[in-house]
Amino acid sequence: MSLCLPGTALLFAVAWVGSASAGNSMRVHATNLHGNVLLVGRYHIANPPYCLAKKPSYSAANYQKWLSKPCVPYTLQHADFSVVVRYGGRTVFSDSFPIDGAYGNPLQNATFTPYYLYCGLMTNHRIAGRKGTYRWTLRMIDPYDRPGYGLALHGTFTCRQVAKPPPSRPHRGPGLT
Repeated sequence: MSLCLPGTALLFAVAWVGSASAGNSMRVHATNLHGNVLLVGRYHIANPPYCLAKKPSYSAANYQKWLSKPCVPYTLQHADFSVVVRYGGRTVFSDSFPIDGAYGNPLQNATFTPYYLYCGLMTNHRIAGRKGTYRWTLRMIDPYDRPGYGLALHGTFTCRQVAKPPPSRPHRGPGLT
């Protein structure tokens, strides 16, 4: 879901995807900062059935299960994310990155760290290079590759045309024309 306020200098898009069941969830706020977009939010990786839902005490008999390698993506709330920006149906920017979010307490939502989309990068792309509406997509890839657990959020923003600097003239030194 996105909210665009036409005619204002500030675009505020709110996107939220969640699950009423035990699935993954992600909530991201996208704010237009005078043409650049800031994405910030929270996410949660659902507990796989073979992992403990919460951290046991150190003396618990099942503590090793908490530390088991297959459960680390859940215990650390590790997820891979990708961002794609399209203009006129063509990709003008893409990036991917991992985040380890909850640091040992997967019952808390992990933080999607601030991520910026810069209009200067978009408008200087050979395909775009002009003002108009750009569409961003943020994907969270489930670390367990479970069908239906990957999430995607979408939004739009507008870049103003960036004026190209005047061509530079070589300095000829004093007395040279």
